[in-house]
Amino acid sequence: TEFTRKEKLLTEWYRARAKEIFAARLDALLPIAAREGIPRPLLKVRVMKRRWGSCHAKGTVILNLKLVLAPPDCIDLVIMHELAHLKQPNHSKAYYALLGKLLPDWRERSRKLDELHLL
Repeated sequence: TEFTRKEKLLTEWYRARAKEIFAARLDALLPIAAREGIPRPLLKVRVMKRRWGSCHAKGTVILNLKLVLAPPDCIDLVIMHELAHLKQPNHSKAYYALLGKLLPDWRERSRKLDELHLL
């Protein structure tokens, strides 16, 4: 139908913009992550219902397409959160210590992202 065609075109446009924006933000954050020995991941974009991103031990970071609607500081939070998982796979004390080192204001950014109600 016409609606689903338009919906598909819009989703593809958002996906293309998201890839550009996320790649630019990743490039900006990588020098900080690299100081902690975190390598450049393969970046993918998907539609997700309940999470902003995910990370696979083999070095892939997947970001939610809806994240493109968030401000850059919130995008950076999610990217850095997933980058930290490349070094610390769980949400342990060591993980949060690393995230705090990478992004000292992560708690404020997280609150801001939650308040957007995009998920």
